[in-house]
Amino acid sequence: MKIYKFKCVKCGNCCRNKNLIVTITHYDLLKIYYTLKLNSIDDLLDIVAFYEIDINDKELLKRLIYPEFIINNKYCILGLNKNNDGSCIYLKDNKCTIYKIRPKICRIFPFNFIEKSNNLQPQINPLAVDICEGLNKGTVVNFSLFKEIYIKINDEMKEYKKLISLWNNLVINKVIEPSPKVFLNFISGNINIKVEN
Repeated sequence: MKIYKFKCVKCGNCCRNKNLIVTITHYDLLKIYYTLKLNSIDDLLDIVAFYEIDINDKELLKRLIYPEFIINNKYCILGLNKNNDGSCIYLKDNKCTIYKIRPKICRIFPFNFIEKSNNLQPQINPLAVDICEGLNKGTVVNFSLFKEIYIKINDEMKEYKKLISLWNNLVINKVIEPSPKVFLNFISGNINIKVEN
């Protein structure tokens, strides 16, 4: 396994980069919703964004680990919203205001994992190479914690992909309105769907 050095120097570049999207799952969303004691799905609409993607862009689709879904006849991925300057809405004074409950994808940055021969291999996230000031600093990274988080992400992803597949099927079959608000109610478990035979 390749050896990496990393120490977060709190540069905030990962939180300010307009090209990085903090993608989230339903678990991340619910954790933020309940921990911040948000009042309604409308409050969630202020903190998330539906990032439109081109489903014909094969390179992009290879890089995405989170599934795309249909909102208002466009394919999107779900992520945290950004300020007008491109920074994460939770970045204040160069610090994450939800650090203790930050999404798992933030917890493993600047790394990600790829599967090789049924084994998880760490690698530097290609988007981190140019922005992360902590790479090649500090001590050698012990990937056991990162690996645990990545395994949790993978487990969540299996469930999230099932939810997204169901959502897309319901949208395609015109059973459900493909709006952001309905989507957030759906993935947070606030919609009952009766299937008739």
